[in-house]
Amino acid sequence: MKRTSHSLWSTLSIAALLAGGMAAGPVAEPAFAASDRVALPLDPKTYRYSSTHGPRCIPVMNGTTAHQGQDLAASDGNNIYAVADGVVTQTRKGTRGGVSGYVVVRHFLGGKTYYTAYIHMWDGNEFARVGQSVRAGQKIGEVGNSGPSTAAHLHFEVWGAAGWMRGSSLDPMKWLLDRGVDVKKNASVVYNFTLPTSCTYWAATDLNLRATASASAKNLKLVKKGAKMTSVPGAQLNGYIRVTTGGTTGWAIHGAVAPFVVHPVPEKIDVQPLSTIYYTATANVNLREGPSTAYRSLGTISKDTKVKVTGKAGSWLRVVHGSKTGFVSASYLKISAPAAPKPPVVTKPKVVDVKDKTMQVVANHNMRVSATSTGKVVASVKQGAKVTVTHTFRSWSKVAYAGRVGWMASYALKTPVAPPKPKVVDVRDKTMQVVGNQSMRSSA
Repeated sequence: MKRTSHSLWSTLSIAALLAGGMAAGPVAEPAFAASDRVALPLDPKTYRYSSTHGPRCIPVMNGTTAHQGQDLAASDGNNIYAVADGVVTQTRKGTRGGVSGYVVVRHFLGGKTYYTAYIHMWDGNEFARVGQSVRAGQKIGEVGNSGPSTAAHLHFEVWGAAGWMRGSSLDPMKWLLDRGVDVKKNASVVYNFTLPTSCTYWAATDLNLRATASASAKNLKLVKKGAKMTSVPGAQLNGYIRVTTGGTTGWAIHGAVAPFVVHPVPEKIDVQPLSTIYYTATANVNLREGPSTAYRSLGTISKDTKVKVTGKAGSWLRVVHGSKTGFVSASYLKISAPAAPKPPVVTKPKVVDVKDKTMQVVANHNMRVSATSTGKVVASVKQGAKVTVTHTFRSWSKVAYAGRVGWMASYALKTPVAPPKPKVVDVRDKTMQVVGNQSMRSSA
């Protein structure tokens, strides 16, 4: 089957390319003498050999049913290398779930021109620039998960002299193997892929089923959201998928074809409410709209992330993660350990400087070198003695007494009470007799 440019990736990606937004322009010839050396696009044993070049069922919303390249699953951030000497012709920055980031390189090998594309990078502009000459094995990007993608991986494509997205794509693994590079042999894992005989899809929204792959074609019927549709791998043309639904076969717009169950109306889910409990994810797990893998994923909850559980539906738990509420299989969650109690706030007591104050000792008491009952005794102070208080600390007072300074318990001190002042009493003149010789003085 001839693979045209219209069947690459997704309707969303093609629209973005047609509208511009990627780096492209006149491209110079290599700044060095190009060689025919060919290299792996990823480091050996760091990737898994997964979805192959050719027809397939749509794996993700806006994915293609005609796979133009080879998928190599790898860790986000792993290095991506140019497979041969060449010149960078296009770059683009990607977005999560939107458009794919990529780098495209033109090569001249064995007297022929080829284009290689490295897709799903987060930022195709980070390590490469249009017009830049690159060598085989030179880093030009990093593995990402941008655009229509299920997980971090490199989608690697090879095209002929007509250019990237023009003419027919080539099997990239055979192209590299013919030049001495065995991608499959250098993979850490090789997944066996069996081409299915049919594909099952659902209408992501109400859509018109057309007689041909064109928006101007006759409308055969209105397909309601959630309707089940069947197709075959590779049945994609001009941004449409050939499907059969309700006994009618026609063409459905690509962006409205979902590879997962779409419920026509929100189903009533029987949820048993639970008191709010916090759980922790034991692995990266999908947050889904309902308690089943048939429901659409609302996003991924990363391992060790704490979520709030508010209900239970069978073996699934209803959780709140950020601004989203959905369901996660209970097998991927464990109860979070209660948060450790915060230590009490201890306010360090301060020594308070007080204005010198005279106090009286209420009982015999020791004056110590520090504000503690175990402090060395500086002096013993008798009951009734008067001391000068200069500072306080907790329940102790710093005092000065008889030329010495130390600490005494504050309870042993009191404010001295002055004796009552005698009064001169005016009495009626009264005659009295002196009983012995006495001196008469000027004051009492």
